[in-house]
Amino acid sequence: MKQIILVLFCACLSPLFASQYDQAYQSYQDGEEASLIVEREKHFNEALELYTANEQVDGKLYYNIANCYYQLNQVGMAIWYYHKAEQLLPRDVKIKENLLKAQEVAKATPTHWEVIKKQTFFWHYLLNPQERSIAFIGLAVLAFIVGSYYFWVRKTLLKYLTMALVVGCSAVGISLSAGKQSARLGVFVQPSLLRCDAGMQYVEVDSEILTAGQKFKVLEISSDQQWLKVKTQKNKKGYVPSSQVRLL
Repeated sequence: MKQIILVLFCACLSPLFASQYDQAYQSYQDGEEASLIVEREKHFNEALELYTANEQVDGKLYYNIANCYYQLNQVGMAIWYYHKAEQLLPRDVKIKENLLKAQEVAKATPTHWEVIKKQTFFWHYLLNPQERSIAFIGLAVLAFIVGSYYFWVRKTLLKYLTMALVVGCSAVGISLSAGKQSARLGVFVQPSLLRCDAGMQYVEVDSEILTAGQKFKVLEISSDQQWLKVKTQKNKKGYVPSSQVRLL
């Protein structure tokens, strides 16, 4: 009974959400067509407000929000949302193109090592977390079935097929594990300086300003959650205010 009520409730709300997203899309289009900067900002802010009013875990929605932030010159926030969209829609070409464009604007393009890693472990970047879980379970079940059949009939073909399924299952398992570790990654949404400890009173690690859009690894979160100890792409470690970053 509860499930039926929930379905009916969602069905009643879906036209409202659709209408809201239609208005957001129209506002975005109006912003692109406007010639004055004031008008553009007004329409893009309207679109952003409508898109984020009922923000959900949705790749297309994250992509639209990222586009709004990009048009408003808030490139750090745009890159963060593009990353979130890419995690859910890893094969979407437009998301990849816009992410790269935003990174170039922010001068936060992927490092040479990141490019090599993506090319080497390409399968990890082709599936989203849910698809990886389904693939892992499917391959594990198939490996068990084929392996069990081989145990009885002892055919060479089944032996090699079982081995291939086990290798594939292992690769997807490693991908799943790596995906969980990515929860400890984040993006600078504002330019920031690394500090030696958690507080504005502490000196900077160096004078280099970390530009918005750069990714980092979270090493530690302060007890009051106001500061994060991070490791940058250049392997520098230090503390940054949590208000200047967003976690993936």
